[in-house]
Amino acid sequence: MPTSIRNYITVAIFFIACHNSSSLFASHIAGGGFTYRYLGDTVVSGQTLQKYRVSLELYQDCVTGVPEAIAQDNPAFFTLYEVGGSTPKQVDTNIYYSPTSGSATVTQGSVSSPCGIVPTEALPALCLLKKTFSKIYYLAEHANGYVVVSQRCCRNAGIENIMNPGDNGSTYYCTIPPKSTAPNNNSAQFNLYPPQLICKNISMVFDHSATDTDGDSLTYELCAPLSGADGADIKPKVATPPPYNHLTYSSPYTYANPMNGDEQLKIDARTGKMTVTPNQIGLYLIGVQCNEWRGGVIINTTRREYQWMVVDCHSFQNNYKPDAGVNRTVLVGDTISFNATGSSRYYWVPGDFLSNAHIGNPIGTFTNAGEYTYTLFGVSDPGCNGKDTIKITVLDHSDFAVPNAFTPNNDGRNDLLIPMPIDNSLLKSFRVFNRWGNLIYQTNTPGAGWDGTYKGATQDMGVYSW
Repeated sequence: MPTSIRNYITVAIFFIACHNSSSLFASHIAGGGFTYRYLGDTVVSGQTLQKYRVSLELYQDCVTGVPEAIAQDNPAFFTLYEVGGSTPKQVDTNIYYSPTSGSATVTQGSVSSPCGIVPTEALPALCLLKKTFSKIYYLAEHANGYVVVSQRCCRNAGIENIMNPGDNGSTYYCTIPPKSTAPNNNSAQFNLYPPQLICKNISMVFDHSATDTDGDSLTYELCAPLSGADGADIKPKVATPPPYNHLTYSSPYTYANPMNGDEQLKIDARTGKMTVTPNQIGLYLIGVQCNEWRGGVIINTTRREYQWMVVDCHSFQNNYKPDAGVNRTVLVGDTISFNATGSSRYYWVPGDFLSNAHIGNPIGTFTNAGEYTYTLFGVSDPGCNGKDTIKITVLDHSDFAVPNAFTPNNDGRNDLLIPMPIDNSLLKSFRVFNRWGNLIYQTNTPGAGWDGTYKGATQDMGVYSW
């Protein structure tokens, strides 16, 4: 399973602040998710325990987010359950992030896509904080494994695609599988955080792939974010046990179709590559999960949720352009092969004389003389749109182009009088005569030409025929 990182898009962030007191506390949260690492076995009081570091990554908007709300995220509250159990095995309310290793500013200065760029000055102010809260657990072997969960309310009231976002919180959790199913397992780790700001009507590609240190096979899919907590208790010290309810999406949105687009949001199940061409501005909630496969069975799932703000990027500079090929000159009745490159989909306008106007290399058969200009419209694999033109000159007979003057002074420029065949013309003989009709030069070699001499002597300036 490929796990390479391709940074297709540089990110920016802009959020709509909520207006009621309960949702204000979470209006700064841009997304999050749990991961864990197996650190080996250890013996405590004669019992062998598995040691894990469980981490919650929380992303905070530090432009529109209220500083007091950001501060209230520290410490984080974790609750440990046995899978299938409803009674907490452990509750931790003092999990502080480390200012040196658990926090980072991930602000970016511009938005770009495979199709072009948006200048920095066209973007809103942006700032994104990542804070990591980690806890070491010593776990006895359990037949069903364990769940670690944290809950927080409330979401941004401006989210377009879910019902009552200002009254709904979030649930982040991870499942540590039992040793009998997946001994000493490590969760997959997403390689990059998704973009927070993307442009309306501009194709976006993001590599949402993950890395798994155990070498498990990985697959990817969109998933429904989970509700949790509410306005009455915006940060529960004891999180509720699983299962957890999915958020309700506003019609016509679903978790699998969470935003409007000329190209709908999709993720490649094998590579994790996400693509979308959004066509409506707004703030949208997205959920993604990575499944770990071992022996043909899913042993663990890593979930992540985040928000996308779609905005108008009026000053977008489109750098994508397909290549229609070079201009051609042919004879009536000739057949030529076009050779467009740089796109995954092609469309030629007009489609006259072409075998197929919807491929990059149609066959052209021209029955009438004239000049024909074709416009190639191309769409790249990421969904970028561009165009190029090519001119086809169709002659009713073969011909040569010969300059009407040349300067044989050995300066390296125009030193030879050379006949230039028009595409399918074939050189049989080229001869030059002086004003008295005497033959002074001849050749049948393509690319050869007269250098202005006769029998080694430079000829006088004058009129010569060929």
